[in-house]
Amino acid sequence: MAAEKKKAADLMKLDLYGLLGVLSDAAEKDIKSAYRKKALKCHPDKNPDNPQSAQLFQQLTDALEILSDPVTRARYDTLLQAKKNALLRARELDVKRRKLKEDLEARERGAQEVRLSEDELERQLQRDIEKLRKEGSKTLEEENRRMREMLREELTRAREQAVAEIECSRLKIKWDSKLGSYDEPELRRLLKRYGKIAVLVVSRKKSGSAIVEFEETRSAQSAHRYEKGLSRNPIMLSWASGTGPKEAQASISSKVTFPPGTARSVQDDLDFENMVLAKMRAKAQEQ
Repeated sequence: MAAEKKKAADLMKLDLYGLLGVLSDAAEKDIKSAYRKKALKCHPDKNPDNPQSAQLFQQLTDALEILSDPVTRARYDTLLQAKKNALLRARELDVKRRKLKEDLEARERGAQEVRLSEDELERQLQRDIEKLRKEGSKTLEEENRRMREMLREELTRAREQAVAEIECSRLKIKWDSKLGSYDEPELRRLLKRYGKIAVLVVSRKKSGSAIVEFEETRSAQSAHRYEKGLSRNPIMLSWASGTGPKEAQASISSKVTFPPGTARSVQDDLDFENMVLAKMRAKAQEQ
């Protein structure tokens, strides 16, 4: 109970409107909107190693809880205005220190009465806050639910973007094994001119196949457009995911044709890609 009272007292020292970045006459919908924007940035799930973010998130949550309840907000507004008035009076006193002692004493008595009134308002506001927390705030529950949904959507978009970037940097390489073979050093020599290579694996299970992943998408695009391999044994590059970025509309190497009987099975392609992905994950863990 003592800790709750101290927490409420500390909260009363804050400008809750300033904390949310809204005016004191802001509508409830504007307060909720400001809360979502600020709370999303400092949510503990997004900043697990920053204790200040957790503290700020809690303050924002408390501010929403107080300002979204009409009765509690009205009492807070009264207390806030009283503090502002007291500050103005203090400034006036500072300017008029040289006035007569009687005038100063009269002002001090008035200030004492104001302080007593503020103390009562603050105690009442603390009681209102305790009541809200005991009964549970529906507004707060709704905002927390929406916050969790927004975080899930944001994380999903980030994961999808990361996967898309990887897929747009990965190419399948095929050639006619009857015309000769390519080893890893030879493929690296042909492809490194387009950019840094993250991973390159030549299939041991089936001949005439390899897969390469560049560190940048534009490197993969250039290789996809222009690389044809050696004239004695052309290579065909295609996007590992089946479709590449919008800029890569067609593959130059698609003009190369293979003799009958060299088509690969879909299952073999999938097995090869799974092997490459496993190697990529192992490399990432080593780093």
